[in-house]
Amino acid sequence: MIAETLGFLAEHLNRELRRESGSDLQSVYLATPPTAEQPEGLYLSLVQLQREASISNMAAPVRGGGPRAPAQPSLHLKLMIMVSAHYQDYTKSLAALEGAIAQFTAHPRMSRETSSDLPSGLDRLSFEWQDLAVTEMSALWSSLGRDQVPCALYLVRGLEVGQGSIDSMIPTIRSAEPE
Repeated sequence: MIAETLGFLAEHLNRELRRESGSDLQSVYLATPPTAEQPEGLYLSLVQLQREASISNMAAPVRGGGPRAPAQPSLHLKLMIMVSAHYQDYTKSLAALEGAIAQFTAHPRMSRETSSDLPSGLDRLSFEWQDLAVTEMSALWSSLGRDQVPCALYLVRGLEVGQGSIDSMIPTIRSAEPE
């Protein structure tokens, strides 16, 4: 579900930026932050996974007759993503990054009503700008082993992993009497 979500976001952003610029070229890549050898464009990268603490990650009890199926709790995640701009022309990098920021600002939430092409299993996504101090940003780029390029960080909410997976069936006890 993580790869599907990020792939959807990269394609959605690519489609919207192509529509606005009138270009047919791919300009958004789902990949690690760029190196000098990679093609010019915007790079969408997963920086960190976090458990969504504001949503219960507990399974609801299964009720009703018949065998009971203990469902594993689904895990609600927040994805910290980085959108980085890699162009030889620095002003082009800034313009491309601005286009991505404008998209996330104009559409801070996605749902089935606003984006019918959301991947199966997703009902909604929301995007929240993340600020990092200069030292934190420097440490992030150092840990990635890349030269810093213009970038923005967003927290993506709404991802649920393992929704309703069933481990095994427990038969219903019909009688306490031995057969």
